[in-house]
Amino acid sequence: MRPHAAVILIVAFALSIYNAFEVRRLRGEVVSLRAATARQQPGDPGKDARIRELLGEARQHSARAQELTRKGDLEGARREWQRSLELATEAAEAEGSGETVSQVRDVVGKTAQRVEELFGRLKARKAPENAPSSRKAE
Repeated sequence: MRPHAAVILIVAFALSIYNAFEVRRLRGEVVSLRAATARQQPGDPGKDARIRELLGEARQHSARAQELTRKGDLEGARREWQRSLELATEAAEAEGSGETVSQVRDVVGKTAQRVEELFGRLKARKAPENAPSSRKAE
């Protein structure tokens, strides 16, 4: 029984030492994270409000575009989508992060291209419906 007790004590002692080193390492990490957090500047309330305002306007234009699409006003809907995308880009630029701006510009560019394709298809579908019949009235 004594050899087992000695092994258990040695393992417990080793784990205690390991635990002490881990606690020390984690404390150092917490100190460095606190320092990094303190260095970060809090957001500018005016800038944040402007970004929220721009995104709110973008949402309104998007909703208006959807409404106009349902009503069949494709030109009006296209203009509203375009304005919505412009406002989203402006909000990203106001945020100031170069990476964010480039990502938003990429998404907006692709979305604008897709919107133009879809409106082109919708116009093409609508054109035959509105075209006068080739038959003459008898």
